[in-house]
Amino acid sequence: TNKNDKIFLVVGTIGSGKSSFCNFITNKKECSVPDGMDNLRPWTRDVYSVESKLPDGHKLFVIDTPGTGNPDKGDSDELELVKQLKGAFDIAGETVDTVLICMQSETRFSKDV
Repeated sequence: TNKNDKIFLVVGTIGSGKSSFCNFITNKKECSVPDGMDNLRPWTRDVYSVESKLPDGHKLFVIDTPGTGNPDKGDSDELELVKQLKGAFDIAGETVDTVLICMQSETRFSKDV
């Protein structure tokens, strides 16, 4: 990447709209988004990078990630997620300019978050 390119890493809970946000911000439909009732279960399985062009001609890389908090999985799944997030940083190379945290609207901030 060029030093003027921007890299956004999108993380958050399952079903919080990470992939939809990635599609919106890049004006593309490269991240798979479920229809209807399918949005109630985890959808994104792998880290995925979408490239777009900024108005100044530089590139924007938006990295979509699997969601956290899958109730059907145990600690081994969370460990796999950590490995995938490390892979996202490997995709980004030297730096991530922005980390965007997506949350479902029902989620409240607390001392634990």
